Amino acid sequence: MDVALAGEPSTDDTLTIYCERGGPRVLTFARLGLEYDAPDIAFRTRWENLTTIYRGLWASELYMLKEPYIMRASYRHRKQLYSDGPEIPAYPSRRFALDPFGYPQNTELCADLGRRAPQLVPYLPRR
Repeated sequence: MDVALAGEPSTDDTLTIYCERGGPRVLTFARLGLEYDAPDIAFRTRWENLTTIYRGLWASELYMLKEPYIMRASYRHRKQLYSDGPEIPAYPSRRFALDPFGYPQNTELCADLGRRAPQLVPYLPRR
């Protein structure tokens, strides 16, 4: 069962939408930030919260300074503060893979990231 949180997606000010190749994940670039939508979680974060892109052996991951604002989360993303307390949706990893959206070959994605989050330019491929 999913947990719905307050907050509507920013589709009214959407600039670009990137879909996962052959999958259900979507990245939405809006005026104020980035939205990530996957079957198990959907979150929103401001551009200034994006910090680095780590290119490892298996994946390239976009890192965030703080946990994003969670709009929807499945059971596996819930954490309990106390045993008697409420379950609170969380995304403690503060990173997600960019490869499903064509990174680093997708030049439009890389250019959009550089324009919207200039702090990421050192981590983007040079063209």
